[in-house]
Amino acid sequence: MRLFRHSLQQSRSGKSLTMKVQIDDRFGKTVVNFSKVTGWRKELADKFFVLDASDWTDDVARVYIALEVLKGAKNRREAMQFVNVVKSMTKLEVHFWASKLLSTGRAVRAWRVMYG
Repeated sequence: MRLFRHSLQQSRSGKSLTMKVQIDDRFGKTVVNFSKVTGWRKELADKFFVLDASDWTDDVARVYIALEVLKGAKNRREAMQFVNVVKSMTKLEVHFWASKLLSTGRAVRAWRVMYG
């Protein structure tokens, strides 16, 4: 049986925030880094999002989207706008953007065109 644990972990220096997925199965424990933000983006993500879940839920997808689009934000004002959009999304939009960000390299650009 495979067990998952999604979490946000701050680096030892406190300069970055990483979304990690810990997978525990018959082959042992594996840690996968999904997304990472640093600097003022880390401060915003730390302030607005908390994550500690065992399954891929709407909240986990929402945090993943937020971290990915924060990387593409030009300044704090645009980043706050993106955070507000992510927090107000419906379930369908959350899973659509999560699948796009996981599969396509240009999804952040599409996000900026749509919401920027």
